[in-house]
Amino acid sequence: MHSLVDAWESPFPTVDVARDIIPGTFFTALFYGFSSAMMGLSGFETSSQFVEEQAPGVFPKMLQKMWAGVMFFNPLLNLISFSALEVNKIMEYKDTVLARTAHV
Repeated sequence: MHSLVDAWESPFPTVDVARDIIPGTFFTALFYGFSSAMMGLSGFETSSQFVEEQAPGVFPKMLQKMWAGVMFFNPLLNLISFSALEVNKIMEYKDTVLARTAHV
């Protein structure tokens, strides 16, 4: 089993920003990881379907609670993944990281 310390010490992957490759740093990993996680795990794209059925003022409360949940669970899931898998395996299985983490 891979350790979190090993993952922390491994190099960060490069980032493609509008076809401009920049070196990966802690801050690029944090920014792009958090940004993609907000869209990938939150279900924000489906929340608009419920807006029509909600009373006025409910959507901002729902959005606030959804973001609070995402801000709690995403870092937790990332720590679990980095503890179980090497960074190169996370990059290799980027579409199925949670399933691979559960398999370990």
